[in-house]
Amino acid sequence: MPVRFAVVADGVPDLLAALERLVKGVEPGPRAYLGTASATPAAADTGGTLEARAREWVAGASDDIF
Repeated sequence: MPVRFAVVADGVPDLLAALERLVKGVEPGPRAYLGTASATPAAADTGGTLEARAREWVAGASDDIF
């Protein structure tokens, strides 16, 4: 099962901070989501906030939600 990581960043510094936390193996931090996709992808809900869509994607929603 593939591991998925999604970040909703306001800019490059936020993205870099989230990636540094990921590499260090610590909690992803605010607006960063880490999960394992299921073998059977769930249907994506393409509405909602970017944060909601990121959470759905790392939980296994199909790849076409973004």
